[in-house]
Amino acid sequence: MFLSATLFSLFLLALYNSVDYNPYRINPESIKISDYSISMILQHERFDPLTGLTDSGNDELKEIILSFESLDERVLRLKATDYNTLRWEVPVYNPDARKYFKQRSIKNMGFSYSKSPFQLELIDPRTQQLFTVANDTLYFADKLIEIGLWFPADAIFGLGERVTPSFDLCEGPYRDCIYTTFNKDVDTPLDEGHYPGGKQIYGHQPFYMLMLKNKQFMGVLFLNSNAQDTIVKRRSTGINVNHKTIGGIIDLYFFYPDTAENVIKNYHSFIGRPYLPPMWTLGYHQSRWGWDTLDDVKAAVDSLERADFPFDVIWSDIDHKQDYKDFTINKNTYGGLDKFVDRLHEMAVHWIPIVNQGLLYDMDDPYYRKGEEMNAFVRSAYTKKTLLGRTWPGHAAFLAWMNPNASTIWHMELENLYSLSLIHISEPTRPLYISYAVFCLKKKKKKK
Repeated sequence: MFLSATLFSLFLLALYNSVDYNPYRINPESIKISDYSISMILQHERFDPLTGLTDSGNDELKEIILSFESLDERVLRLKATDYNTLRWEVPVYNPDARKYFKQRSIKNMGFSYSKSPFQLELIDPRTQQLFTVANDTLYFADKLIEIGLWFPADAIFGLGERVTPSFDLCEGPYRDCIYTTFNKDVDTPLDEGHYPGGKQIYGHQPFYMLMLKNKQFMGVLFLNSNAQDTIVKRRSTGINVNHKTIGGIIDLYFFYPDTAENVIKNYHSFIGRPYLPPMWTLGYHQSRWGWDTLDDVKAAVDSLERADFPFDVIWSDIDHKQDYKDFTINKNTYGGLDKFVDRLHEMAVHWIPIVNQGLLYDMDDPYYRKGEEMNAFVRSAYTKKTLLGRTWPGHAAFLAWMNPNASTIWHMELENLYSLSLIHISEPTRPLYISYAVFCLKKKKKKK
């Protein structure tokens, strides 16, 4: 068991006793300790019950429920949210995670606290190496949340596939950097962490790994789906990481120190193991937006064959659609597509059409009408009406993929022409503009 050779100490200093910050104190009667978790209520010391605000006039939470949970021997969870009101949480849970994990009693760690100013300390007493995670800021309002963590580390990696001068974020002594996480469908920019930030990338991956001073690695996941900034401060004694976000809750997962490879394995065990793709998806793909007609695609295929250039997949962008509408084919410009796809299959080449995630807002459109009937679209929490955005055919509604009816509709609409074999991409990229979903399809076999 690698933990026996690794010290784990969690030291959360959520607030200094200073007028510059809003101090919280522990309600001693609220502390609950079980075999695998510790929870408590933090109360704001300067809350005015008459105005419902703190003395700063802001809407910091009056009470926070904070908990530590030992999920297993490799993962510790820190969660903080409003004690009195439900808040948005990422509704993702990997039901297979528990079968990989064996819980470790949190009572095996040293635990101490002070009431005011709030301070917690969790220490694995089996080794001498001091591992700390500390915070000198805990700010929790409705639209602004901040928590700071300190690590005795020499390097930090991650926060998505960022183009940086080196893999080590914010490299160099005494540097302060900021990295923005808020999905944007643009080419990944060079992101050196310069203020004021805003160089967000295509994906949302709030996970990072640190190389500790003892040369082991640990991972941290900030499970929050809102727009956020991660501020990294490099110092000789360690690395400070401040998470700032505009909503949701504080939900942090610490993957215990180990080799870099084992930390990533534990992370994948927790979030779900990567999908093992079929071999052909790792081959040569040819794609283009701008093949206006099927003849353009045929010409590209013929050129590849004449050059004896290997290719395994041909992609069709939105050009093949009728008025850019999903589940349609423009018979004028892409007539004979079925025979062309037959030819590709005879060559052992796959064909992938792009399918936009937004369905045209049109009650005369059978796909949109079916989506409304099955309540399968993303709706406003306030008006309960379907939310609309813009995509290629015009105003469009977006399927709520966590609703099982969404998949039912998607399969129904594809059934007429194709059998669904692989979802290649299905993620929102520009929530207020255009979103994509790309599917790999194979032609449905004719019944004999």
